[in-house]
Amino acid sequence: MTQLAKQLFVGLCMAIVINLTACKEPLQDNDTQLVNLDQSGAQGQFSVDGRYAVLHDPGDKLAVFDVATQMRLFQLADPVPASDAAKGNIQAFSLSEDNSQIAIGFRQFVEVWDIEQGKLLGTVTVYPSDELAKVSALRLYTRPHHLLVGLNDGTVNLLDLDNQLVKKAKLHNSKVIHVAKSAQGQILLSAGHDGQVLLFDAHTLATKRGFSFDRRITSIAQSHDNSRLFASDALNEQRIFSLYSGTEYDVSLSYPERFRWFRAAAFSDDERYLATGSSKAWWTLWDAQNGQEIGAYFIKAHSRDATILDMHTNSHGELLTLSSDGFIELWQISTLVNGRQ
Repeated sequence: MTQLAKQLFVGLCMAIVINLTACKEPLQDNDTQLVNLDQSGAQGQFSVDGRYAVLHDPGDKLAVFDVATQMRLFQLADPVPASDAAKGNIQAFSLSEDNSQIAIGFRQFVEVWDIEQGKLLGTVTVYPSDELAKVSALRLYTRPHHLLVGLNDGTVNLLDLDNQLVKKAKLHNSKVIHVAKSAQGQILLSAGHDGQVLLFDAHTLATKRGFSFDRRITSIAQSHDNSRLFASDALNEQRIFSLYSGTEYDVSLSYPERFRWFRAAAFSDDERYLATGSSKAWWTLWDAQNGQEIGAYFIKAHSRDATILDMHTNSHGELLTLSSDGFIELWQISTLVNGRQ
């Protein structure tokens, strides 16, 4: 080995050692409460209050579970008939805020189901800008009965289901991954693979404020009072900022690696902490006031590819994680914080 090669090798080893020692290794064997839903999922979602969980598996079966009892409350598992091939597979889904209904999006329409009765309430056509576009994000509300739809051509629809009114605007240049309403319902929020997070008027759909990232958004989470937002791009930009106030409040997450991948996220109820999921079987807890990492924790996993699909926090200071293996774990945030001090 030449002298130059030796120097490069030593430098590389030192960089690896520095990186490993600077990073908090995920902890294992945590004392968590564990719920097994007995179904895997490629997509998953908690209800707004964390009482229900939805899993959509690779075979296109979708089920709604009661977290406390593990009971399967609703299931959509019938294969798509050949005569209805245009329907396609499930693209997105959303539980209503009162847990009474679920919206299930296919290529260019959405079915709305009554969860308790297992009854199809209606089918809603969506309106893309590109005729080949597909549904990519949903948010269902029952008070009032509104459906927000994002499509992979960058279009957003606001559908008033009671009055059969439709508003449409092309707000993004690529796939929409997140849509939501503000607490008062006057402002709508969307985020897309074009790196844009937008606030727009619910009546006119005119953009009121925007936040730009250099790359596509991979995860996004609002605080419980909807005032703060966490967003992450596909490389190394992760920010917490104020949505509606005029003051600039911007915190960036701090870590020693060049980049991290963030898949899911949730603020604690008191907004002091932020939990983020990774592309692997572990998650990270952060101080949301300064962006410093508190600790990282492995989830229970059966498969080597297990990852967190969704996260939810409640007023008891607890975090729920929903994994692709169908496990729900309950974590006490204060215990984790004190354990790292």
